[in-house]
Amino acid sequence: MLFIAGEGGTGVSRRIRAWELSVNDEMALDNLFRVDCPIFPAAPGSIEQVILATQDIKNMTGMPVRLIILDTLARCFGNSDENTARDMGAFIQGCDAICYHTRAAMMIVHHSGKDQERGARGSSAFQAALDAEFNVRREGRRNAITLSCTKMKDAEMPEVTAYDLEEVVIYTDSDGEPVTSLVLNDEPRQPDDDLLSSGIPPGVPHITRNHTALWRCINQRISQNKPCTCTLLRDDLWAKGINVEKKFSRWLEKLLREQLIVLDGEQIRLPDTGE
Repeated sequence: MLFIAGEGGTGVSRRIRAWELSVNDEMALDNLFRVDCPIFPAAPGSIEQVILATQDIKNMTGMPVRLIILDTLARCFGNSDENTARDMGAFIQGCDAICYHTRAAMMIVHHSGKDQERGARGSSAFQAALDAEFNVRREGRRNAITLSCTKMKDAEMPEVTAYDLEEVVIYTDSDGEPVTSLVLNDEPRQPDDDLLSSGIPPGVPHITRNHTALWRCINQRISQNKPCTCTLLRDDLWAKGINVEKKFSRWLEKLLREQLIVLDGEQIRLPDTGE
């Protein structure tokens, strides 16, 4: 991987070190290479520099670069105007040239505009050229993010997921204060907002949308004083377009294990207060 750190070089170094300490047995990464200055894909000279850098990495490691990350588009755009289709087109053309000559995928970090619901700022030509686009947001006030797909060209759109960020102490400074950074826990979970709207406590780990759909079916039946059995719940989920042939039992067992529901003979009910 080649990481173009166009901004935040100090923070990037700390995040990499935190990752090494937490998940790489405290050893330095030998497959991550970093450039601490922006490159400009719209400039032929910059394109050539990136291509030469990937060749140097292959000669050094014996392995080709498979991913190039630009952080951020704004810092790698130079004096061009990201709001014009012409300048954005030149940037995209340069990225295409880098991908073609290196056979690597490119990930481009970009900011949203003031209105986050309108997506990435700048010319719409940027999103039109992407194979996939993901939106990253902070989840409430906790150390966590939500990841939502806003474009997927050649595959199904994945579900919105959340990831927790864990604080890692990198070193202690001269005043005896810990210097920390954050590491992403790569086990996805359902966003808290979805859980709260479903009534599932946000602390329950590894809740998927299928768990939530089952939980809502159970609650709906119970609130309407209707029978609530596995057979009826299967039918409810089928009616929602959810395939229950293989994993229904797992979803049910998860809710039982987390004490969100109780199996009373054939009937499913909610736990009594204090149960």
